[in-house]
Amino acid sequence: MTSYYCYWGKASRQDKLTYHPLPYHSLDVAAVGEVMLEQQADLAGRSSRLTALDSEDFRRCLVFALALHDVGKFAQSFQNLRPELLCRLQDKTSRRKYIIRHDTLGWWWWQARGKENFRKLGLLPDAQGSARHQQLEEPFDAWLKAVTGHHGTPPQNGLRTRLDKDFSADDLAAIDAFVAELTGFLLPAERCLPKLSSQTAKQASQTAKRASWWVAGLAVFCDWLGSNRDFFPYETQHLPLAGYWQRAINRARRALQDIGMLTGAVSASFTLAKLLPASCAATPLQAVIGEQKISSMPQLFILEDVTGAGKTEAALLLTHKLMQAGQGNGFYFALPTMATANAMYARLGRVYGKMFADETHPSLVLAHSARSLSREFQQSLIAQPPSAPAYVRDDTPAEAHCNAWLADNRKKALLADVGVGTIDQALLAILPVHHQSLRLFGLWGKILIIDEVHACDTYMHELLQALLHAHALAGGSAILLSATMTRKQRQELVHSYAKGREARVLPAPANTSYPLLTSYCGEKLSEQPVACASSARDLAVEFLTRCDSVYALLHRTATNGNCACWLRNTVADAVDAYREIKSRYPQLKVSLFHARYALGDRLAIEAQVVKNFGKQSGPARAGRVLIATQVVEQSLDLDFDALISDLAPIDLLLQRAGRLRRHRRDKQGNVIAGKDQRGKACLHIFSPLFCQTPDKNWYQEFFPRASHVYPRHGQLWLTAKILNEKKSVKIPQDVRALLECVYAEDAELPEVLQTRDLRPDGQESAERSLAHANQIKIEQGYSQLAGDFGWDESVTPTRLGEPTKTVYLVKRQADELHSWYGKGEQQDWHLSSVSVRSFYAESEADTIPQEQLEKCKDKLPASGKWAVILALEGCDGRWLGQLCGAEDKVYTVHYSNDTGLEFV
Repeated sequence: MTSYYCYWGKASRQDKLTYHPLPYHSLDVAAVGEVMLEQQADLAGRSSRLTALDSEDFRRCLVFALALHDVGKFAQSFQNLRPELLCRLQDKTSRRKYIIRHDTLGWWWWQARGKENFRKLGLLPDAQGSARHQQLEEPFDAWLKAVTGHHGTPPQNGLRTRLDKDFSADDLAAIDAFVAELTGFLLPAERCLPKLSSQTAKQASQTAKRASWWVAGLAVFCDWLGSNRDFFPYETQHLPLAGYWQRAINRARRALQDIGMLTGAVSASFTLAKLLPASCAATPLQAVIGEQKISSMPQLFILEDVTGAGKTEAALLLTHKLMQAGQGNGFYFALPTMATANAMYARLGRVYGKMFADETHPSLVLAHSARSLSREFQQSLIAQPPSAPAYVRDDTPAEAHCNAWLADNRKKALLADVGVGTIDQALLAILPVHHQSLRLFGLWGKILIIDEVHACDTYMHELLQALLHAHALAGGSAILLSATMTRKQRQELVHSYAKGREARVLPAPANTSYPLLTSYCGEKLSEQPVACASSARDLAVEFLTRCDSVYALLHRTATNGNCACWLRNTVADAVDAYREIKSRYPQLKVSLFHARYALGDRLAIEAQVVKNFGKQSGPARAGRVLIATQVVEQSLDLDFDALISDLAPIDLLLQRAGRLRRHRRDKQGNVIAGKDQRGKACLHIFSPLFCQTPDKNWYQEFFPRASHVYPRHGQLWLTAKILNEKKSVKIPQDVRALLECVYAEDAELPEVLQTRDLRPDGQESAERSLAHANQIKIEQGYSQLAGDFGWDESVTPTRLGEPTKTVYLVKRQADELHSWYGKGEQQDWHLSSVSVRSFYAESEADTIPQEQLEKCKDKLPASGKWAVILALEGCDGRWLGQLCGAEDKVYTVHYSNDTGLEFV
């Protein structure tokens, strides 16, 4: 018989004969799980509640299962991937081909042979026992499927009745001997796996299936760390497994310490004084949160208040209270865009450490696709933990720490104590992408904070409900922030969370107050009205129905020494308006901002926009005009003296109104503490003339491009109707009434618009169905049956809309292709990218020689697998290129730093 020491588990890529024995690697991974449970009492407690096992029983199940995670590597077909090692270790050669992956082989071994051997060893009840006992093995089925699926997807379904295509008789005997040896020191007391006697067989199976999603994520983490040679060096000396186990435990302790995974204690106190400048008083919302009592149970909070009411600070204060109450050991702050995530990362980097005990060094990670471009994030990276100061970069801010191991990819980002990123990174936890389970595990035990919840479309809203359900199922608490949430949205989110908490009766949110604090704990719903903040405003509303009127208003505002913004609904409309106003008034200081710039140009323009129109802009804002799209709607802290918006749905108009005289200023534009000195504010809306009996093209004829951006023209008509009637808007007093007037299911519409809106109604229904189809099915357990696994995260739909492609801009010079920015380093390619509708960018035009194209793509992220290259050539001061769109139609493209990317 071949000894189980004669199997390699890890092998060097450089030296064909350097390896790490498979039993040792198996114990390395199990040791990481053992130490995590040993040193993180909160993880052990959460695991116990999720699996319905006590802490010791959970530890035994997990550690023993982790020791079997790579049992499929005993297969000769796998060992033959290194024929030189197979020959050296087992003195044999083989013709077996490695076709089925080792994770699936391990799962098939368990079904065909493992369970029977477990019975013989007394680890599982005998198959000849009662029907109840026959069912008791099912929970461990879910555990084995979770740990064998540790490479990011569940093992394949089905079962090969014969294992001899991959396993030799010696391989199977080696596994049997390995398992028997493990029981001697991993299960020394009862030498058996715990029986879930407190539950029925069916309940035990359902509980194990649910828990398997988080167990799978834990297995991925343990395997990644247990495979790191810096912490678990290769060694071939044959030690008794019990002896090597102690060595692996010591190495696991060091590894977890070095990567910063041993969560720090929560600080004893954390007050608003640590978040706000000394001169700022608490807003009413913050004061209510300061007095909030926290239950010992997981809970959901929804904070609804106007922009500028201090929701972020209130959420952080509430988060600390929840952590103090044992409802989390960290948090993830999810935001709608990369820009808002970057800003929040910089903001949190200065204060998050105060939420933890002084002697701890919690990690802070930024999680989105372009985080490498964040200077603050790059400065926070440390090669070793803070306990080894010699390895810390000189310019690392004292407030922010992010261990390099945690920061090396987005999948690990959610494992940090504190994460800041886009909502997409959180939603990937419930979509069937590679390593989805690791994200779900990363959110486990964290407070989930989601900002700008109202920004979710129908599809994202459904995914968010699924995420809340899963988070609640695992005992997580959540905080949702919104300025313009409808009652229906609030009810659906509360219901999703309550279902995850297995509520017997669903709560019925009904309070129409605004601002409002909603909380749900157990089966208790609380809806607490909140007083208006001092930022309450009374805005006049004026409609403009001619472009000439808009241009005249912009010119008048600028020449009077103030600043103005025209917020347009499409890029093309913004570019046209920019060119027209520059033509009419060449002396004006006019700038353009939209999303169709190369990322490097967009970041530069964004920085300039913040400088010209941000809170600290001061007198420099005088006389400036900005033509922009929705990029200024919610991502940036901007403040305009005058604001014109194209007609949009009421919630978006209210968001845009938050950029109108956002901060109190004197007549010179300086921020002041007293009353604003610029007179009464007026929100101007560029819109078709309102009439009680519109025709079906009322909006489309006026906004032919934007009619597809906001397809529910009935809601647009209702928005215009209510604002025409009111002539002014009091914020926040009118917010709830305005939202419900437009979004009420029984709102009265002209018949022609009701008919027209049937199509978007059907589209929204289709989006809901697609969201349900795409998300994982928690009740199915970690299984291929629970989702169409295998999606790449870069193309996984976390939000819908027209399909887009990433286009990389390159300059064609001397028959060579160079990145638009820099010298072609990976960061330069990010800066050279722009998102374009797939309709216009299916592939590269055939004007690029294939050899040049392939050479260029080799340098791109993911080798350009999901992207298109746009080769631009200089011509009379312009840069022109071509893209191949739908139906092989070729489009000529013009790009400039001034107007961005345009289709000629």
